[in-house]
Amino acid sequence: MVLFTYLAFNTSPLLSRSDTGSTDKTIDLTIQLDEKSLLNAYITDFYPTTNFRNDGDFAAVTWKTSTDTIYIGRSLFKIDLSVIPKNVTITSAQLYLNHNSTPVHYGGSGHHKDGGSNACYIQRITQKWDTDSVTWSNQPDVSSENVIILNSSTSDDQNYIVDITAVLNDMLMNPSNNFGFMMRLQTESPIVALGFSSGSCANYNERPILQISYTMQ
Repeated sequence: MVLFTYLAFNTSPLLSRSDTGSTDKTIDLTIQLDEKSLLNAYITDFYPTTNFRNDGDFAAVTWKTSTDTIYIGRSLFKIDLSVIPKNVTITSAQLYLNHNSTPVHYGGSGHHKDGGSNACYIQRITQKWDTDSVTWSNQPDVSSENVIILNSSTSDDQNYIVDITAVLNDMLMNPSNNFGFMMRLQTESPIVALGFSSGSCANYNERPILQISYTMQ
């Protein structure tokens, strides 16, 4: 399940914790994601064998060049779960995504819907992939089950909150199945883009934030 809303927040520390009560021992964890805690890569059929490791764009696009060549872009990412203690139950996990004000792989700030809906899928990757070598040509397989839906944007500068509670619990229980995610447009037809800033974005204030609440088992 996904909550779609505009988000305004101040920059959080890289890592912060708070105990919300001694009875249920619920711990709140806030992580400002960066290139170490959020591995990511951008892939595109325009450069099918080029690796865009730790790219500043966290985007799904179908665009046109100045010569009307159409290209598709997708994003792969994997959250480092080592900061979360073992033997816990996550009661809430929210991924805060900021629109990208200075994208590289498509024109104009934020999101675009010139060609229709820019709704996206976030799908579980089902096999290993290497941030340093993944490209369009060797992109990993994804699952069609338990897909997270990102609705079409309502404005170019819309920010999103994505509920990943269920999937994060599953990854903690089955760490060997944690291969990360792929974000791609539901309909890859130009000209549309859903573009956020990654953990490698030069603008620190636009990087994603992960907020988790968990209880000890």
